[in-house]
Amino acid sequence: MLRAPSIRSLPSSQSFSKFRTTGQLRVPAAAVISTNLRAPVSFSIKRHFSDSQSNNTSEPSQPSQTPASSSETDELKKQIAEKNKLIEDRDKVIAEKEKAVAELKDRYVRQLAETENVRVRGRTDVDNTRKFALQGFAKSLLEIADTLQMASNSVRKDIQNSDNPALKSLFEGIEMTEKILFKTFEQHGIKPFDSLGAQFDPNLHNGVFQYDDADKEPNTVGQVLKQGYMLHDRLLRPATVGTVKPR
Repeated sequence: MLRAPSIRSLPSSQSFSKFRTTGQLRVPAAAVISTNLRAPVSFSIKRHFSDSQSNNTSEPSQPSQTPASSSETDELKKQIAEKNKLIEDRDKVIAEKEKAVAELKDRYVRQLAETENVRVRGRTDVDNTRKFALQGFAKSLLEIADTLQMASNSVRKDIQNSDNPALKSLFEGIEMTEKILFKTFEQHGIKPFDSLGAQFDPNLHNGVFQYDDADKEPNTVGQVLKQGYMLHDRLLRPATVGTVKPR
């Protein structure tokens, strides 16, 4: 009685799968097959391998593409038109916002400049108020200066030729008072300006009469009745003068 040959171990499907990419099949050494079953087993293994390889190498089928219908095309055009309109509306809104921002920036710059001008004017007004606050008081003191000058000029020669020490002391006191007064004027920015021989200027001179003088230039100041004064860079009092008649 014949016995079927025994198979100690056969390769599993997982063992065959690792050799699919090479195209050759190697039977593991652990698989001992009887001589009588070698050919049928080899044939079945090759067949199994060829089937699995053909399944793996087959390319996937591409989905069929059908041309879009007219309704789908119209719908697509409609969507594109709507998107273009949205883009145009967005650009219009952006342009309006940019214009508004530019206007606000211009107003801000103008307001800033106006604020700076107000600040500068305010500071200038404060400085002028501080500088010219004593204008009225200083103008009143000019009459005292005029009186002292007239007194000293009218008696200077007589006092210098006199032997009376009391008169000389009195004259020295008048001159000292005059010097102190003009020194105080200078400390507060009050300064006299020269007018004799200068060209007549209606902004600086108050002409009260004219006279003929062949030795002097016409329309010039020939006599000064009251000296003019400046308070810093502002006219405090014009000079009262007599001018030479034009020829």
